[in-house]
Amino acid sequence: MLRELIYVDSDKVRSLLSQREGGIAEDQRVTEKKQGTLSGGVRHIASREQIWGTEESTQRSLADAVFPMLEEALTAEGYLSDISDELQNTTSEIFDSFKEKYPPGSFVRITAPSRLFDARYVANAFAGYATAADGVTDIDSNAYAVQPAGARTPAPRNKPGTKRAAKDRVVSEFNTLESLIPEFDYSQVGGIPASQLRAFVKVARGVFHPGFHLAMAPGGSEGVSVTARLQEDRRFLDSEPEILFSRYGVQEQEWTLVGTIGAYSPPPDYTFDSNLISRTDGTGVDRGKLAQLINNLLTLLGALGLADQPQHPGFSVVPFAVYRLILPTGGVQEHPATSVMHP
Repeated sequence: MLRELIYVDSDKVRSLLSQREGGIAEDQRVTEKKQGTLSGGVRHIASREQIWGTEESTQRSLADAVFPMLEEALTAEGYLSDISDELQNTTSEIFDSFKEKYPPGSFVRITAPSRLFDARYVANAFAGYATAADGVTDIDSNAYAVQPAGARTPAPRNKPGTKRAAKDRVVSEFNTLESLIPEFDYSQVGGIPASQLRAFVKVARGVFHPGFHLAMAPGGSEGVSVTARLQEDRRFLDSEPEILFSRYGVQEQEWTLVGTIGAYSPPPDYTFDSNLISRTDGTGVDRGKLAQLINNLLTLLGALGLADQPQHPGFSVVPFAVYRLILPTGGVQEHPATSVMHP
């Protein structure tokens, strides 16, 4: 079975395999060499050549070899359960029994229709749209006019919001992603004003903290939702969001997620409990109660869909790997890992 891996947490994979095997046989060696030569001929003229080289040899690729080996071994031994089919038929009414069967920490594999999402890509895509719309407007206003020889070019007319647009084009931090979108004349290319695009970006970065997210819907929009935040600087997830989305698009497609269940959503009737945070002896604030109060509020926001928390019925997954199968031309073969029978 060939996998197209877009994410592998090599550290977690190595840790788990080390516990199972008592160590990992691996050898990675990186050698850098620097060589310089200096030669002089005619006075005041000298040439210097420097050669840098990097030699890297890896006898074992952690992502390409170790993870598939670990996945297949854990599946055969019953540690890793494929719950894809079960999730398709799990409804809100029987979600509690599913939670009892697979408590947090359960190692699972899920193959389901999924969407990739990143608020940074949303901001940059909308900013590109605004820039292109401005360009279309400028082309239309000039009407391909050719100035005759000797004609004076009129001074450019300041468009409304020019100063602000120049400021908005400055690359900003995550908390001001919407400032990437400049003011533009939206009447020519679809009628979506900059203010509305900025509002979408605010919602995107508020609900999904800027970073790479995987949202799975095994049972459709009304079924159980599965979310995973993919940590950056891990194996394969090292490209800019624009590159990843240009390759895989924004439409729903089938991905496989392997990891442990992180946390379940609160019950549908969850209510915010505003407990007192003072200590019983009146000597100050109880830190434990304060943490509980804030977490209760975050849980409420997650239940409303306004925070990066599981929403009922759903759960989060601590990802070990995300991939899709590389299929032979002309047909789909059975997933070998899912065909293993467990006692």
